[in-house]
Order: sequence, then structure tokens, then C-alpha cells
Amino acid sequence: MDEEAFIISNRRTRIALISGMVLAFTFLTYNPLGEPRPRNADYRPMPESKAEMPVQTAEEAVSHQDEAAVPSIEVPASVEKRSRIFNPIILKAASRYEVDPALVKAIIMAESAYNPSALSSRGAAGLMQLMPETAEALGVEDAFDPEHNVDAGVRYLKQLLEEFDHDLKMALAAYNAGITLVKRRQGIPPFKATRRYIEKVFAYYRYFQQEAGRETDRV
Repeated sequence: MDEEAFIISNRRTRIALISGMVLAFTFLTYNPLGEPRPRNADYRPMPESKAEMPVQTAEEAVSHQDEAAVPSIEVPASVEKRSRIFNPIILKAASRYEVDPALVKAIIMAESAYNPSALSSRGAAGLMQLMPETAEALGVEDAFDPEHNVDAGVRYLKQLLEEFDHDLKMALAAYNAGITLVKRRQGIPPFKATRRYIEKVFAYYRYFQQEAGRETDRV
């Protein structure tokens, strides 16, 4: 190859390299529509979606429990017998705050199994396991008093339902893990204990609704 041919070949090689770099830059900078692609500095993570736990009212959530494959659950006869002692208290609070009494019963079952003297390692007390700061904010002097405990617990549950637009799963997550955490994450926290808690409440909720239906049939 003579010198002139070598120069021409070398020039073509450089032109091809430059063209390739321009094409690569254009591809990385603009999308196929000619719009600038976002830079890393402009990247923002997508907000957590509630698609995994869709917004539902308590009634809608229960009606879809079969679709959600909520496991069936049984209440021991001794616990069910003990729970009946507190029925008047539960019905009174549920009526006052317009909350389904079957839901209240389900939460009490999941929280304390109807033991009014229940006390967790974190200090949650009574039938609805009120945390000390929650009980104080609700004006509860004796969290082990069943009537005071249930009244405050149902009032707090009503507040959570209203806070989360009556999304039952979000309200239950807040009852279990704390409202601050749920609001900060804008969704159900990824804790096994919290998700298991929601499943348990749903299962007990269905159980107590069916129990209410059986009692109506007997009447």
C-alpha cells in the first residue's frame, strides 16, 4: 500500500470512529422520539404503589377474602366462651364509633386472645394492647380496665380508618406497626410480623362475621 492510500485509509478509519462516537452519544442522550433522556442526577425512585394492598373498605376487604386466600382459622372454645363476657362492651364501643363489632372482636383476638390482663414486652396493655403513649393520648387512666381499653382502642381504630381513607389493611398495619412508620413508607411495611398480623385479623374477622350470621340464624 503506497503512502497516499495509507493516508486515505487512516482518514476513513478516524471518520468511522468519530461517527460511531456521535451515534453512541446521541443514543445515550436522546430517546427514539428525540427527547432528552433523564440524567442520573434527575432520577427519582417511583413512589411505593398500593397495588399490592389495594384500597378497600372493611366490608369490601372481607368480601374479597376468598380471593386473597386468607386462611381459615378457629377460635378455641375456652377463648370463645371468655370473649362473650366482653360482648356488651364491644357492641357499645362499636356502635359509638360506627365500627363493625366483628372487626373489633377480630383485633382483640389477634392482640390478646381476650385476656384483659395481657401485657407485652413493649408495654402494650389490655384487650386491645394499647401502647402507653397511645393510651395516654386517648385519656386512658387504666389500660387494664376492659371498658376503658376497648372504648379507646375502637376510637383509635376509627381514627386510623379515617386517616387512611377506610383502607382496612393500611389501618391494621398502622395499628400494629405504628402510624408514623406506615405514613413514612406510604404503604404496608415489609415486616413479616405486620403482614402476618393483617392476615390473622382478616381470618378472625371472617370467623366473627360468620359467627354473627349463625347467631342471627338461631334467632
